[in-house]
Amino acid sequence: ALGIVAVTDVRRLIERIDVGDPIIVDGTTGEVFVRPTSDVIQAFSDKVRFRARQQRQYRSLIGRPAVTTDGERISLQMNAGLPDDLAQLEQSGAEGIGLFRTELQFMVAATFPRLDRQTQVYPHARHWRRQGAAVYAPAPGGQPGARLARHPNGP
Repeated sequence: ALGIVAVTDVRRLIERIDVGDPIIVDGTTGEVFVRPTSDVIQAFSDKVRFRARQQRQYRSLIGRPAVTTDGERISLQMNAGLPDDLAQLEQSGAEGIGLFRTELQFMVAATFPRLDRQTQVYPHARHWRRQGAAVYAPAPGGQPGARLARHPNGP
Protein backbone atom coordinates (compact mmCIF):
# COMPACT_ATOMS: atom_id res chain seq x y z
CA ALA A 1 0.00 0.00 0.00
CA LEU A 2 2.87 2.34 0.65
CA GLY A 3 4.79 1.34 -2.48
CA ILE A 4 7.81 0.08 -0.57
CA VAL A 5 9.42 -2.93 -2.23
CA ALA A 6 11.03 -5.70 -0.28
CA VAL A 7 12.57 -9.03 -1.16
CA THR A 8 13.36 -11.38 1.71
CA ASP A 9 15.07 -14.71 2.20
CA VAL A 10 17.65 -14.18 -0.55
CA ARG A 11 20.29 -16.71 0.40
CA ARG A 12 23.98 -15.80 0.07
CA LEU A 13 23.19 -12.57 -1.79
CA ILE A 14 25.88 -10.56 -0.01
CA GLU A 15 28.49 -13.10 -1.15
CA ARG A 16 27.55 -12.45 -4.78
CA ILE A 17 27.73 -8.66 -4.66
CA ASP A 18 30.83 -6.51 -4.94
CA VAL A 19 30.97 -2.90 -3.74
CA GLY A 20 29.54 -0.67 -6.46
CA ASP A 21 27.65 -3.44 -8.27
CA PRO A 22 24.40 -2.30 -9.81
CA ILE A 23 21.39 -4.18 -8.43
CA ILE A 24 17.72 -4.24 -9.41
CA VAL A 25 15.25 -5.35 -6.74
CA ASP A 26 11.84 -6.30 -8.11
CA GLY A 27 9.51 -6.47 -5.13
CA THR A 28 6.54 -7.47 -7.29
CA THR A 29 8.19 -10.69 -8.46
CA GLY A 30 10.66 -11.27 -5.60
CA GLU A 31 13.63 -11.17 -7.96
CA VAL A 32 17.04 -9.56 -7.41
CA PHE A 33 19.26 -8.89 -10.42
CA VAL A 34 22.95 -8.43 -9.63
CA ARG A 35 24.95 -6.73 -12.40
CA PRO A 36 21.93 -6.77 -14.76
CA THR A 37 22.46 -6.78 -18.51
CA SER A 38 21.29 -3.83 -20.59
CA ASP A 39 18.31 -5.93 -21.74
CA VAL A 40 17.25 -6.57 -18.12
CA ILE A 41 17.71 -2.87 -17.27
CA GLN A 42 15.58 -1.87 -20.26
CA ALA A 43 12.85 -4.41 -19.45
CA PHE A 44 12.76 -3.28 -15.82
CA SER A 45 12.66 0.39 -16.85
CA ASP A 46 9.71 -0.37 -19.12
CA LYS A 47 7.99 -2.18 -16.26
CA VAL A 48 8.52 0.79 -13.90
CA ARG A 49 7.12 3.23 -16.49
CA PHE A 50 4.10 0.97 -17.07
CA ARG A 51 3.43 0.77 -13.32
CA ALA A 52 3.70 4.56 -13.01
CA ARG A 53 1.10 4.95 -15.81
CA GLN A 54 -1.18 2.49 -14.00
CA GLN A 55 -0.84 4.43 -10.75
CA ARG A 56 -1.72 7.70 -12.52
CA GLN A 57 -4.80 6.02 -14.02
CA TYR A 58 -5.83 4.70 -10.61
CA ARG A 59 -5.37 8.14 -9.01
CA SER A 60 -7.59 9.67 -11.70
CA LEU A 61 -10.43 7.40 -10.53
CA ILE A 62 -10.37 8.62 -6.92
CA GLY A 63 -13.63 10.31 -6.04
CA ARG A 64 -15.57 8.75 -8.90
CA PRO A 65 -18.43 6.42 -7.97
CA ALA A 66 -17.76 2.69 -8.27
CA VAL A 67 -20.31 1.27 -10.69
CA THR A 68 -20.40 -2.15 -12.35
CA THR A 69 -20.83 -2.45 -16.12
CA ASP A 70 -24.54 -3.16 -15.58
CA GLY A 71 -24.98 0.06 -13.56
CA GLU A 72 -24.92 -1.38 -10.04
CA ARG A 73 -23.38 1.01 -7.49
CA ILE A 74 -20.86 -0.74 -5.23
CA SER A 75 -18.94 0.43 -2.19
CA LEU A 76 -15.15 0.18 -2.32
CA GLN A 77 -13.51 -0.34 1.06
CA MET A 78 -9.90 -0.66 2.14
CA ASN A 79 -8.15 -2.98 4.57
CA ALA A 80 -6.61 -1.45 7.68
CA GLY A 81 -5.02 -2.53 10.91
CA LEU A 82 -2.71 0.26 12.04
CA PRO A 83 -3.31 3.95 12.81
CA ASP A 84 -1.21 4.93 9.79
CA ASP A 85 -3.62 3.00 7.55
CA LEU A 86 -6.51 5.16 8.73
CA ALA A 87 -4.65 8.29 7.63
CA GLN A 88 -4.46 6.82 4.10
CA LEU A 89 -8.21 6.34 3.81
CA GLU A 90 -9.08 9.70 2.27
CA GLN A 91 -6.12 9.56 -0.12
CA SER A 92 -7.13 6.07 -1.27
CA GLY A 93 -10.62 7.10 -2.35
CA ALA A 94 -12.14 4.20 -0.41
CA GLU A 95 -15.48 4.83 1.25
CA GLY A 96 -14.53 3.15 4.49
CA ILE A 97 -12.76 0.29 6.20
CA GLY A 98 -13.93 -3.08 4.89
CA LEU A 99 -11.60 -5.24 6.97
CA PHE A 100 -9.91 -4.09 10.14
CA ARG A 101 -7.07 -6.48 11.04
CA THR A 102 -6.55 -6.20 14.77
CA GLU A 103 -3.57 -8.56 14.82
CA LEU A 104 -1.29 -6.11 12.98
CA GLN A 105 -0.93 -3.95 16.09
CA PHE A 106 0.50 -6.97 17.88
CA MET A 107 2.78 -8.06 15.03
CA VAL A 108 4.59 -4.73 14.62
CA ALA A 109 4.93 -3.81 18.30
CA ALA A 110 8.05 -4.62 20.29
CA THR A 111 5.82 -5.16 23.31
CA PHE A 112 2.22 -6.21 23.76
CA PRO A 113 0.00 -3.17 22.93
CA ARG A 114 -1.60 -1.84 26.09
CA LEU A 115 -5.36 -1.52 26.36
CA ASP A 116 -5.25 2.29 26.22
CA ARG A 117 -3.34 2.15 22.89
CA GLN A 118 -5.84 -0.29 21.42
CA THR A 119 -8.81 1.80 22.53
CA GLN A 120 -7.25 4.80 20.77
CA VAL A 121 -7.17 2.95 17.44
CA TYR A 122 -10.59 1.29 17.31
CA PRO A 123 -12.80 4.41 17.55
CA HIS A 124 -10.91 5.96 14.61
CA ALA A 125 -11.57 2.90 12.48
CA ARG A 126 -15.24 2.95 13.44
CA HIS A 127 -15.49 6.64 12.53
CA TRP A 128 -14.51 5.91 8.92
CA ARG A 129 -16.67 2.83 8.50
CA ARG A 130 -20.13 3.63 7.14
CA GLN A 131 -21.73 0.23 6.63
CA GLY A 132 -20.34 -2.05 9.34
CA ALA A 133 -16.93 -3.68 9.31
CA ALA A 134 -15.39 -7.10 9.15
CA VAL A 135 -13.00 -7.37 12.09
CA TYR A 136 -10.23 -9.95 12.01
CA ALA A 137 -9.34 -10.83 15.60
CA PRO A 138 -6.62 -13.34 16.43
CA ALA A 139 -7.53 -16.23 18.69
CA PRO A 140 -6.42 -16.00 22.34
CA GLY A 141 -2.70 -16.50 22.69
CA GLY A 142 -2.14 -15.78 19.01
CA GLN A 143 -2.97 -19.35 18.09
CA PRO A 144 -4.34 -20.26 14.67
CA GLY A 145 -8.10 -20.32 14.28
CA ALA A 146 -8.86 -16.60 14.30
CA ARG A 147 -12.45 -15.58 13.77
CA LEU A 148 -13.92 -13.17 11.27
CA ALA A 149 -16.81 -11.22 12.74
CA ARG A 150 -19.17 -8.61 11.31
CA HIS A 151 -20.40 -5.82 13.51
CA PRO A 152 -22.96 -3.23 12.32
CA ASN A 153 -21.33 -0.40 14.28
CA GLY A 154 -17.79 -0.95 13.06
CA PRO A 155 -14.79 -2.49 14.83
